[in-house]
Amino acid sequence: MAKTWISAVLRKHRRMHTGECQECCKAFGCRSQLIIHQRVHTGEKPYQCLQCGKAFSHKVASLQHQRVHTGEKPHECKVCGKAFKWYRSFVQHRKLHPVERKPTQGSSLQLLGSPTVALHPIQTSSQHPTAARQPRKG
Repeated sequence: MAKTWISAVLRKHRRMHTGECQECCKAFGCRSQLIIHQRVHTGEKPYQCLQCGKAFSHKVASLQHQRVHTGEKPHECKVCGKAFKWYRSFVQHRKLHPVERKPTQGSSLQLLGSPTVALHPIQTSSQHPTAARQPRKG
């Protein structure tokens, strides 16, 4: 019984040094990541917006929030020039523009302006995969 208790205490102590959360047992490679993660459990939000008072647990979230007040739109579409505050919105927008690709052997070509139209290379019957099969002689 004492041996089990000692091993449990040792495991708990080891977690402090390896970067494992004692609340949920999630492991981290770096102690600083563990400290940031623990804010999920404590509710600590050390980063506060000076303009509106909103608080954040992550510094990057606080910095991104500033765009609400400044109007900054750092993500710009190279196709149409539209700019976005949030990277996710930019990625979603990018899907609206068809992609122009150079065809490679055996691939399709997607036409600019026609996302649903694809040109396929023409295959002769001798190039078709089923035509290449020869009956086995046995």
